[in-house]
Amino acid sequence: MEGYALPPLSCVNDAYVLLEFVMSSVTCMEETESLKVFELVATWADAIANWDSWEEMEDQGVFNTIKEAINFHQRFEFI
Repeated sequence: MEGYALPPLSCVNDAYVLLEFVMSSVTCMEETESLKVFELVATWADAIANWDSWEEMEDQGVFNTIKEAINFHQRFEFI
């Protein structure tokens, strides 16, 4: 997305922690819609794709969130 500023480091860190929590807490498709999980994942992915201030701690959190997104997708793939 052009024309927007990247969030500060703490926001990227907070974003993946919150996204992981939301994805691990959802139990049905209705919750994915009401919590806008797919929109949250897309926004988060866009933010990390443009982020250029990586540090080891943030790298691990991003990979953990990607793993949770895969698990989330597998849980709801056949619903």
